[in-house]
Amino acid sequence: MALFLTALRWSAGNARAIFALAAALLVLLGPVQASAEPGVQPFEDGCLLQTDTPLSFAEAEARSADFDCSAGSAEVFGLYAWVRLTTADAGLPDGPLYLESDIAPVDELTVALRGSDGQWSVRRYDSEDIARRWTAGARYSIRIDGGERAVEEILIGVDGLWSRASITTVEIVSASTAAHQRYGRSVVFAIFCGLVLLPILYSGAFYFFLRYRFMLLHALMATSIVVYTLCSSNLVMFFFPETGLWLRIILAYSALSMAVAFAGFFSLAFIEEGIFSERQKRFVVGTSILLAVNAACMMTIYPMMPFIGRNLYHLAYLPQLAAFVVLIPYALRKGSKAAWFILGGWSLSALLASERIMRGLDLYILPTEIDYTLYLGLSLEAIVTAMGVAYRVMVLRRERDQAVAREQELQKLADTDGLTGLGNRRSFDLALTRNPTGALAILDLDHFKQINDRYGHQVGDDVLRESGKLMRNVRAKGYCRKAYRLGGEEFALMLDARNAEEARILADAIRMTFIVTIEQAVRSLNEPITVSIGVAMIDGRPADEIFSAADTALYAAKLEGRDRVVLEGGSGNGPEAAQGGAVLNPRTA
Repeated sequence: MALFLTALRWSAGNARAIFALAAALLVLLGPVQASAEPGVQPFEDGCLLQTDTPLSFAEAEARSADFDCSAGSAEVFGLYAWVRLTTADAGLPDGPLYLESDIAPVDELTVALRGSDGQWSVRRYDSEDIARRWTAGARYSIRIDGGERAVEEILIGVDGLWSRASITTVEIVSASTAAHQRYGRSVVFAIFCGLVLLPILYSGAFYFFLRYRFMLLHALMATSIVVYTLCSSNLVMFFFPETGLWLRIILAYSALSMAVAFAGFFSLAFIEEGIFSERQKRFVVGTSILLAVNAACMMTIYPMMPFIGRNLYHLAYLPQLAAFVVLIPYALRKGSKAAWFILGGWSLSALLASERIMRGLDLYILPTEIDYTLYLGLSLEAIVTAMGVAYRVMVLRRERDQAVAREQELQKLADTDGLTGLGNRRSFDLALTRNPTGALAILDLDHFKQINDRYGHQVGDDVLRESGKLMRNVRAKGYCRKAYRLGGEEFALMLDARNAEEARILADAIRMTFIVTIEQAVRSLNEPITVSIGVAMIDGRPADEIFSAADTALYAAKLEGRDRVVLEGGSGNGPEAAQGGAVLNPRTA
C-alpha cells in the first residue's frame, strides 16, 4: 500500500516534468535532422521499371527505354522493381555514400554503380544481409561507392516486394549523415521506450494492489507500445541482432495493432459506468477485436499477400479511429471526466494515425522522419492515460470509502435500537452465536404497561431512554461487554463475569442502581421503577440454550415477586437484600 500511495503522489507531482521531457524529445529530433545533410531520393529523382517476374541487372540495363520517369507511389504494383538514377542531375553528397530505405521484407536487393569509365560494379544483398545492416528508425543502411571512380549512374533493384515503401523510400545519404542519424535517433527512441516503461510499472503496481481491470489493460497497452517502438525503430537489433526482416516487421505491426486494441478495451473499462450505451460498447468491442484479428493476420496470412496485406492491415484501424472521433466527444457531452484523459492522450496519436493510414495505403510519399512523431504520440498516450489511471483510482477510492461509510451507517442503523441507542434484537442474536464468554442477563422493567397507561407513552419513552443511557454507562465502566434492547421493556446484558456468583453480584448491583437512576432522571414519576433480572452462564453452550435458561430465570424472578435477580436453577436476590448489596454510582454507572 505504501507503494500505491507513493505512486499517487508521484503522478501528481511529476506530471509537468513528464510533459516537459516529452516536449524535449521533440526538440531533440529537430537537431538530429537539421544537422544531417539532405539526401537524394532515387524514386522521386529517377525512373522506375517494374515487372511481375524476376529481372536481372543485365536485363534491367538492356531495357533502359522502358523506365518510367513519371511514376507515382500508387503506380508501384510489380513484385520486382528497378530504379535508375543519373547522378549528374541528382546532386549526390560528397564522399562515401549510404543507401537507406525502409526495412520492409524483400527477397533480394541489387545495387549497381556505373563509374566514369563506363564499367558497372554490382552487389547483391539477401534479406539476412539487409537485416544485419540496420539503422535506427525502421531502416537499413548499406555503404555504396565506386572506389576511385566517380559514380555517374545508379541502378537499384528490389526483388519480392511486399510493401511499396521498399522502393519509394530509398534514399542516398552521406556517411556523416548516416552515422549521425543512427546514433542520434537510437538515443531518442530509447528515451521514448523509457517514458512508456514508467506507465507500465505504474499501472502494474496499481493493478497488483487494487485489481481494477482498466489498470491491467493500460499496462498491456503500454507494453505493446514498447514492443512496437523497439521493433519498428530497430532498437530490438541491439538485443537480438539476428532478428530477421519478417520477424521484425511482424512483431512491430502486430504490437501496434494490439496496442490500439487494448486501448479500445481500456477506454470501456476506464470511462465511468453509464456513459456509453450497450450498442456503443459492442461497437468498440468489435473494433478492438478486429484489431486483434488484424494482429493475428499479420502473423499468418498478410505476409503472403504483397501490397494487399499491408493495405488491409492499415484499413483495419479505421473503425477504431471512427469510434474515437465519435464516442469520446459524446462521452464528454455526457459529463465524463475520464474521457478528458482519453482525449488528451489519444488526440495526437489519432491525428498521426490518420496520416499514417493514408501513407500506408500509398496515397502519397512523405519523408520517413514523419513516422517518428508517431512514437511521440504513442508515448504521450501512455503517459496521459497513466495520469488518468491515477485520477480514476482516486475517484474510485473515494467512492469506495463513501460506500463503505454508507454501508457501515446502514449496518449501524440495522443493528441499533432507535429509541435507546443500544443494540437491537438482530444484533443480540448475532452476538450470541459468536461464542461469547461470561454471563447473559435479561432485564425486564416491572409493571411498565402501567407506566404507559398512567403517565402516557412520552414518559414511558423517557424511562426507556434513561434505561438505555444507564446500560451504556454500565458498559463503559466495564461491568458488561454489550447491552441490547430486545423489544418493549426487555433488555439484555453480556456480563463480564467469571462465575455465577460474580454474575449475580453484578446483576444485583445493576438492579439497585436502576431504581435510583430512573427516579432521579424521570422526575414526573410518583413511584419507583423496579427491574427483574434472569441470569445464565454462557459456558460455551448453544445460543438458544443460553437464552432459554436466562429467560426461564427471568420468569422465575417475576413469579417470586419481581424486583430481584434469579440465577438459572437457583433462588433470587430481592429488595430484602438491597441494604447489604452494592449500588453502582448512578452518575457514572
